[in-house]
Amino acid sequence: MFIATIISLLYACSKESEVITDITFEQSVLTLKVGEETPLKVIHAPSTVNAPKYEWSSSNPSVISIKEGYAKALKVGKATITVEAANLKLKSNIEITVIPIKAEAIVINPETKELQVDETYQLSYNIYPENTTSKEVEWSSLNKDVATIQDGLVTAIGLGETKIQCKLKDSFLIGFCTITVNPVKVKDIQLSKNELNVFIGQEETITSTITPENATNKEVEWTSTNNKVATVKNGTIQAIAEGTAEIICKSKHGEISSKCIVTVNPILIERIQLSKNELNVFIGQKETITSTITPENATNKEVEWTSTNNKVATVKNGTIQA
Repeated sequence: MFIATIISLLYACSKESEVITDITFEQSVLTLKVGEETPLKVIHAPSTVNAPKYEWSSSNPSVISIKEGYAKALKVGKATITVEAANLKLKSNIEITVIPIKAEAIVINPETKELQVDETYQLSYNIYPENTTSKEVEWSSLNKDVATIQDGLVTAIGLGETKIQCKLKDSFLIGFCTITVNPVKVKDIQLSKNELNVFIGQEETITSTITPENATNKEVEWTSTNNKVATVKNGTIQAIAEGTAEIICKSKHGEISSKCIVTVNPILIERIQLSKNELNVFIGQKETITSTITPENATNKEVEWTSTNNKVATVKNGTIQA
């Protein structure tokens, strides 16, 4: 019993006298992706002795941070992690390379959009996986005559269709959005006059105002519901005959219209002047007098001749019979 106790004490003393002679990382190099975190394993020799207290450091803390043996990848680059048993003057290094998380897909939101000329719209995009390291993109339009793009903001230029592409920089990943540019439609037509009274032969012009002002096609068509009464060309109305007609102003696409009701009146006689206002004749004598109508463009210049005493004198078409 005494001998066994002596041997046990000698073994314990032997272990206490052992000193760690080397520390080393389990691996000399390591590759991590941005955002990854991993414990670093250190091996000491002899392994029969308890591990010493370690101190950790990073040659580039902005790339790799180290805390209590856990290394975390912060950004793309390289850093050397050093572990040191200071009281033993032992240390070891491991080089860690941080690589980016590569994108697998890019999607534009929305994938299709309809706009009107001069309208703008802000597109957005998603890159997958969401923790992709580099998310810088380049925007372009396949047809700048239809739509342009700057920082995701689409501006509709002209009618048609184009594709907007969003390309992940320094990669082959591209997302697409189909842009269709439609015309700005006419919503209303206002005429300078909605009612018009004119005389036969008179000419009047009315104008049209289109809403909205930026309508793509401001062309209008003018028509008359009765060309025998009034005709129209480019808003100029020509009064033809007595009556009523509607002058229609219609947008080129035919959906919006406005009208002006035109009433054409005859030109009335204002005065009749005879060539003679007094006449002395003998029985059986014939004499002709004429009439002059004012205004000269009176619609109906026909006159009727009558005598107040046919027993004294008769008249027919201005010819007096005594």
